[in-house]
Amino acid sequence: MKKRFLLTVTVILLVVCATTVTAQTAQELLNRGNSYANNGDHDRAIADYTAALRIQPAFAEALFMRGSLYAINRDFDSAVTDFTAAIRINPDHYVKKIFDQGVEIGNMGGFDFAIACYTSILTIQPGNVNALYNRSFCSYCKGDFNKSIMDSEAVLRIDPNYDDARDLNDIARQKRGY
Repeated sequence: MKKRFLLTVTVILLVVCATTVTAQTAQELLNRGNSYANNGDHDRAIADYTAALRIQPAFAEALFMRGSLYAINRDFDSAVTDFTAAIRINPDHYVKKIFDQGVEIGNMGGFDFAIACYTSILTIQPGNVNALYNRSFCSYCKGDFNKSIMDSEAVLRIDPNYDDARDLNDIARQKRGY
């Protein structure tokens, strides 16, 4: 009986110790994912961000980072889903961060990535004229004049004095043959 008790205690201690050694916090997984991302190992980074989100589903930074990698990997639907979730959790921080990321990547020619950023913002803030205008501009740069016209017209319905949107709309209409 004493041997069985000692064996049971030993097994329990081994399980507890093993769990303690392998258990990681969401922050630790985020940090390791960031290291993987910085070294170009996007698949492992995404796996760590996903694991962090299993532990802490409302972890906006993990959503933002995973969304960024999805966008880099051209999985724009997943990127929009994660960016939108991050904005829902902390709109004051993530609207600006995602907007700025869209501007930066858009300026380097990453129009699809930028459009994903602006679409995420517009999911939460449909009247954000700056996101609408920038998405319109990126669509124009891609040669998608119909989407550019739709977004620039949406800007003008909200703010009829947004001159850049009016100019872009006119240019897109000329290109489209209106």
